[in-house]
Amino acid sequence: MELPKIPQGLSLKKLLLIGSNRIKPSERDKKYMRAIEVLRKWCGKDPFSRGIMGFSEEIIEKIGKEVLNQAIIDLEERGLGLSPVLLRESLKSRGLNINLGFAELLFSCMKQAGLCITVRAVFPSSSMESKILTFLRIKGSTKFSDIFKKFGCPESAVLNLLKRGFVEVYYKGKPLKLDGVSKFEGLSEREIKGIPDVFLARVKEFDGGFSYRIIIPLSAKVSLKWSY
Repeated sequence: MELPKIPQGLSLKKLLLIGSNRIKPSERDKKYMRAIEVLRKWCGKDPFSRGIMGFSEEIIEKIGKEVLNQAIIDLEERGLGLSPVLLRESLKSRGLNINLGFAELLFSCMKQAGLCITVRAVFPSSSMESKILTFLRIKGSTKFSDIFKKFGCPESAVLNLLKRGFVEVYYKGKPLKLDGVSKFEGLSEREIKGIPDVFLARVKEFDGGFSYRIIIPLSAKVSLKWSY
């Protein structure tokens, strides 16, 4: 099933207010107008006149409540929390082509309809790696800068998770792969073959020579690997 592709970062409440003509959109609300046009075409009627609960139920019914319930069960069986990113991955594995913007909207609709709830939870985590992995199980995907702020300096922990196949790291569309790499610093030119320059720092050694260290840019995207 081909699902609507809409922009990210939309407020469900504001989308309904603009879509039902209760507020007038400004010049900065162009992404809302695009989303409204796409959703009207997809629904085949105007879904914005039914209020926030009616709209949420309309979106859920179009996809199928059973499909969404199964997506939640899939995540539960993997020990994962529900987030827009993980919802998107679960639905993609079931043949639904969904972008992150629509996944965010669908996630908000599911909360409104009571298919899921938001709770605060405490997870025991002994190591830095397990703390980061638990964080990503909830978030699904985040910038490395968010991990850095929350946990201090976890670069080596993220690299270990990447090496073990638990996460993926992307920067400017380029993936960081650690195939054949046994360490993260003191690397020769031969050992860094295939690693994009954006993930490398050149280090001058005491003997005057140079080695390389693998780095993760602060704006790099770190995502839980769906297939692990």
